[in-house]
Amino acid sequence: MILNIGWLFIWDRGYFGWSLLVIFFMFITIIVPMIITHILLQQNRSTYINAQRKLDIWLVRILVHNGLAIYGTWLYLATLLNLTIWISQIYNKNAQSITDASTAALTFVLVGIIVYFVCENFIFYSSMAYTFVPWFVVIFALSGVLSKNYKRNDIPDRNKFYVLALLIICCILFIIRLGLFIMGYIRNRIPTIQEP
Repeated sequence: MILNIGWLFIWDRGYFGWSLLVIFFMFITIIVPMIITHILLQQNRSTYINAQRKLDIWLVRILVHNGLAIYGTWLYLATLLNLTIWISQIYNKNAQSITDASTAALTFVLVGIIVYFVCENFIFYSSMAYTFVPWFVVIFALSGVLSKNYKRNDIPDRNKFYVLALLIICCILFIIRLGLFIMGYIRNRIPTIQEP
């Protein structure tokens, strides 16, 4: 909370470099607890089941994991936006530097999408099986960027098409994710309603 308030004041004063540092720490302070809660739930799952606390398992998955994931995803995207604004400020709002910074930020979005997809489907498959919200956040954000900027003439086509490609890639990966989830659920590779 302190970082969030501090970021607002620093951002308002136009110190974009410092605000980038603060928002990055905000991102870390959300991602670390998210990772810890996933690990702890996975390690203590049998204890909850033996204590007849299956509802607690589902509440942690739905509310805690997805709640942290919503905020973490928005912070990741906001950090990249802050980085783009800071770079454009450094280069005195030169049109080419803004375009290049935006392209770099979109590339980091692509990297984030791919890393998240690999982590949730192959590395931490069982513990992240019910954390769907980041996909909705990224699809919503990319749709907003595309709808707001697609008809603008001052934005190069390169970034417009890049956002469109990212949106398509994100939707395809989300559909694949749903397919893997359904297959894993049917084959009992992930926790089910009967065996949380």
